[in-house]
Amino acid sequence: EVSMDLRPRLLQACNDWNSVTTWPKAYVSSLDDGTQRLCAEQFVTARMGLTDAQLDISLERFISAAETFFKEEIERIPALGGTSE
Repeated sequence: EVSMDLRPRLLQACNDWNSVTTWPKAYVSSLDDGTQRLCAEQFVTARMGLTDAQLDISLERFISAAETFFKEEIERIPALGGTSE
């Protein structure tokens, strides 16, 4: 969670990611206290059901891609990692 001052940079980071990556979807969430949170989400279509293996693969891919996104953004915006710029 970071201050509102970083919101424009966070939005740009999400736009950049979403423009070249299909998933996970990245977005900024504003909390009640005014801080900003960088989020990633993925939807899994399961109309016909999923096997445990299919769900595991989907979750593994989501976690891996989300970790890549967050690591890239911490390098780009160090305040996300809890350090000051």
